[in-house]
Amino acid sequence: MEENPEDVYRRAEHLARSGMLAEAAALYESLLARKADLAPELLASVWNDLAVVSLNQGDMDKASACLARAIDSFPYHRQAWGNFLELEELAGRRPRRRDMLDYLRKFFASDAHAMSYISVHLRRFSEMLAVVGRGREDLKLLELGANTYFSMLLRHFTQYDVTHTDLWQGEREKSVVVGNIDTGEQVAMRLHNFNVEKDRFPFDDGTFDFVVAAEIVEHLPNDPMFMMHEINRVLKAGGRLFLTTPNITSLRSVHAILHGYPPYLYNKFSSRDGGRHCKEYAPREIALMFERSGFAVDKLETLDVWIESEPVTQYWEVYKQTYNLLKSLGASVALRGEDIFAVGHKVSAPAERYPIELYD
Repeated sequence: MEENPEDVYRRAEHLARSGMLAEAAALYESLLARKADLAPELLASVWNDLAVVSLNQGDMDKASACLARAIDSFPYHRQAWGNFLELEELAGRRPRRRDMLDYLRKFFASDAHAMSYISVHLRRFSEMLAVVGRGREDLKLLELGANTYFSMLLRHFTQYDVTHTDLWQGEREKSVVVGNIDTGEQVAMRLHNFNVEKDRFPFDDGTFDFVVAAEIVEHLPNDPMFMMHEINRVLKAGGRLFLTTPNITSLRSVHAILHGYPPYLYNKFSSRDGGRHCKEYAPREIALMFERSGFAVDKLETLDVWIESEPVTQYWEVYKQTYNLLKSLGASVALRGEDIFAVGHKVSAPAERYPIELYD
C-alpha cells in the first residue's frame, strides 16, 4: 500500500530543511509521479519546494520551470508566487521592486497620495516592465494615457525612445518636469494631448515599434475600436501592442457577485473626467478586439496585480475559496486574475470597425 502523499511530503520537507537536498528532491519527484492523486494545493507545494531545492543546488532554470508549474497547478499558492517574483528579479528578467520603489521615492516621498498609489500599483508596474523588457534605443515606444510614475520607470529601467500621451483641457502639447529636491535630479517628459477614441493620433503611419495602452480602454465611453485602429496605423508591420485592463470575470468579481456585490473593480461616480470605468472587459473581448484590429494575439493572461495592497491572509484565503468553488462546479478557473495582460503584433490592416459583439 502506497504511503499517504501528505506523509511523503512532510518527510521531503524535513529532508530539505536538514540540508539533504538530493534525498528531498527524490521524494518530491516521487510525488510528482503520483500527481493525479494530489490535491491542487499540495501539488503546487511540491513544485514550489522542488524549485527551492533546485535553486539551492544551483539549477536556476529548473527552479524557474518548477515555480511556473506550481502557479499553473494552483494560482493562489502564496509562497510560489513570492518565490517566482524573487527568482525573476534575481535572474534579471525584471527590475527589482525594491529598486523601483527606491527610485520613485526619491521624487515623491513627501507626497502621501503619490506614495499610496505607487505602493498599490508597484506589482502592476513590475509585471508591465517584465513584458516590455529592456528594449533598445533605436526602438520607438508609444505610451498612451501616460501614468507619470510608470512613465518615469519606463525611462529609467528601459532603453526605448519613449513618447507619452494624455488627455487634458488645454494646449496640444506640454512638458512635465519632475524633480528630486534632495539631489536636484530632474526627469522631463513631453506629453501629446489628444482623445484616443476621437482624434487621429498626431503621428505618421508606421512610426512606432511598440505601443503600451495600460489601464485606459476601460475608461473609454464610446468607441474603443477607434483607438485600436489608430494603434494599428501608427505601428510598424510586426510592431507590438501591450494592453492591460481590469478583468470583469476575475475571481474577485465572482466572489463579489456571490456575496451580493457588483463585480466591477471601479465603477463609482466621479467628478474627475475619465476617472470612472465605463466598461470592464472579459479576456475574450480583448482577444476579439485585437483580432478584429489586425493583431495576432501572442499572449493573453490575467494576473493578480493588486495582491500586495490587500491584507495577505484575506486575499489568499478568500480567493482560494472562490477558486475551489469554481473547480467543484466544473467551471473554468483559467484567466481569473484581476487584470488582463494582452500582447499582440500587427499582422494586417484592421478587419472590422464595429464588431457586433461590442457595438449596438
